[in-house]
Amino acid sequence: MMSSQACDGNTECMCTNAKKAIESAKVANASKLPFILYAYMTLMDQCNENVKEEDVISEFNKFKSTLSDDREDITILGQASSAIGEWYLNNNKFPQALAHLRESQRISEKLKLFDGTYTRTNEQLSVIHTNIGNFKESEKYVIKSLALAHKQKDTLLMGSSYI
Repeated sequence: MMSSQACDGNTECMCTNAKKAIESAKVANASKLPFILYAYMTLMDQCNENVKEEDVISEFNKFKSTLSDDREDITILGQASSAIGEWYLNNNKFPQALAHLRESQRISEKLKLFDGTYTRTNEQLSVIHTNIGNFKESEKYVIKSLALAHKQKDTLLMGSSYI
């Protein structure tokens, strides 16, 4: 996956490396980092490939089963839960997206970790509530997302939240 990141701007290279990461996981997949989950996300987002829900969930569950209860592992779980939530959001599966995004949000709040993942999670919750017509709830999340983005001085998150 690191070589996939080294392909920045070269979609064909990213797609090839994501496929290689997934293929290599069939041989040995004991990572406590969600590399294969992110490889599936790359294939969907960057390569416009059809990724099966059962493959994504299976990989998420395998990865999740390797984690301990220490802060670092729980932080990684929160990030992966946010990624799965975003995957469901992009596939218009709002109930599943809400469940995973709320879990990510819960983890961040429990750890008092108000970082980019937490900010983005609030933004995604706002998008879901907008899409289902729950505008008051959407407004609550986007206001929170904007405040966090401003506090972090993250112009990418600010712009994304405004959009």
